[in-house]
Amino acid sequence: MNYYLFIPLFLILILLIPIPILFKSSANFFKSEGIVVVYICGVKLKGLVVKVDLSGVRIYEDNKEIPQDDSNENEPIYLKKLLLQIKEKMRMKLLQINYNFGVGDAYYSSLIGGWINIVLLIILTRVKSEKPTASLLVCDNIAFNSKVFEGALMIKASITLFDLVYSLIYSVILMIYVKINKK
Repeated sequence: MNYYLFIPLFLILILLIPIPILFKSSANFFKSEGIVVVYICGVKLKGLVVKVDLSGVRIYEDNKEIPQDDSNENEPIYLKKLLLQIKEKMRMKLLQINYNFGVGDAYYSSLIGGWINIVLLIILTRVKSEKPTASLLVCDNIAFNSKVFEGALMIKASITLFDLVYSLIYSVILMIYVKINKK
C-alpha cells in the first residue's frame, strides 16, 4: 500500500478543517469602559481593555497602555481589506447579545427595554439574511429600579486555513494594486 499518499491527504485535511474562533466583548456604558477577548481553538489569543475619557480612547493589555501611533499609512488600508475578506469567508455559528438596562423607573425601563429589543431584532434579521446558518440570540435583563446600562456580545465562528491564507494573499494583492494606481 502507498502510505506516502497520506502526507498530502493530511495536509489537505489540515487546510480544510475549520478553526473555531470565539469573540467576547463586554461594555459598561456609564463607566465608558469595555473588554474585548479573542479565543482561537479555546486558547486566549488577545485580551484588551478599552476606556474612553475626555483625552480619547485608551487601550490596555495586561494593565499596560498600548501607544497609539500612526506611523504606517498603508497598514490601515491593508487591515481594512484583510478584515473585509475574512468577514466574507468566516462562517458564523452563534451571535449572542446580552444587555442589562435600567433608568431607575420601572415603567420607563420596560418601555425603553422593549424598544432596544425591537432595534436588536431588526439588526439580527439583517445579520440572518447575510449569514442564514447562524443562530441568533438576544438576552435582556431589565433592572427596573436601578440605573445601569451594560452590554455583552459573543460571536462563535469558524474559518479554514485555506480561506485565511487566501484572504491574506488577496488583501496584499489589493493593497499593491491601490498603491500602483495612486502613483
